[in-house]
Amino acid sequence: MQSLGENAARLSGEWRGSSSAFRLLCRVQNIALCKGWSFAFDEESREVSRLVVLPEEPLTIAGNIVNDGARLGTVYVRVQIARSHLASTAYHNGTTTFDTHRDLDVGAKSALRVIDIGVGARKAWSVSWVALKDLAPGHFDYQVEVWNPPKLFDTPGAHLFHRTRSFGGFEVLDPRLVSHKYQTFISYSHDSAEHERWTLRLAEQLMKFGIPSTLDNKDAEPGDRFDRFMSSGIEAAPVILLICSARFVAKAEAYEGGVGFEMRRIEQILGTDSAAVRVIPIVRNNTENKLPSILGTFKALDLSDDNWTASVTELARVIKGTGRD
Repeated sequence: MQSLGENAARLSGEWRGSSSAFRLLCRVQNIALCKGWSFAFDEESREVSRLVVLPEEPLTIAGNIVNDGARLGTVYVRVQIARSHLASTAYHNGTTTFDTHRDLDVGAKSALRVIDIGVGARKAWSVSWVALKDLAPGHFDYQVEVWNPPKLFDTPGAHLFHRTRSFGGFEVLDPRLVSHKYQTFISYSHDSAEHERWTLRLAEQLMKFGIPSTLDNKDAEPGDRFDRFMSSGIEAAPVILLICSARFVAKAEAYEGGVGFEMRRIEQILGTDSAAVRVIPIVRNNTENKLPSILGTFKALDLSDDNWTASVTELARVIKGTGRD
């Protein structure tokens, strides 16, 4: 007969977020085994900062840890990353591409504790991962585990509160297929968090065509001067994409903020050597399809529909026809 602890661990591993009954049973058994403590990873809160990366580029996996027990407490969170087609076996036999518990030193692992989560409360947690330089390209999944603190040092009393299902995560590309002769600079306004994510996803989709992009929410580092970042990005790119939301157009017309700075630089380039760069307006969140007046009769690409397949393929074709040798 299985012990209560073995049964709890089994159920925690089997639960996939689709059955509240399983989660409730895991919670009850956690509380019984751990003197009132029970915690879980809120799968609905999970977020991966990048869906497409090159080797040596960082990404962050984040989410909330929920205290669904009866006592305030601290947990230790473990993440395993594995190639998608090997994930289920790799999690089981320890052959994952990356395991925070196996591959981080004690100091870095200690940072993965989430401290003093109140009853019924949730706290944010995150971990960063950088794909190794020689990592073979492919698709990767990840799994999150929530343990009590003894797991950190593998001391007696380690208990698994919750193990998630395997989440489809991200793709690591072959850097040999990405050419900086097609470098683009993406200019956009910070309309909302959703709009920023959309812009990043556009850059990632272009990367799949071998086209690298520069934009601030991916490439600007803490301490960078935005004026220098924008100027160098514009000067280095043979193609500039303008994400013309209604707010972007308003800022461009008023030469306001970072959008205004970029529009002045683009205007200078177009005024001195229009053949040096190709400017492509992209319409999104812009019901009037209005463009900044300096673009005159430029033809825009409409990406208002999030079904990008045909439009991004066309955009990639145009960019590659403009590549700088």
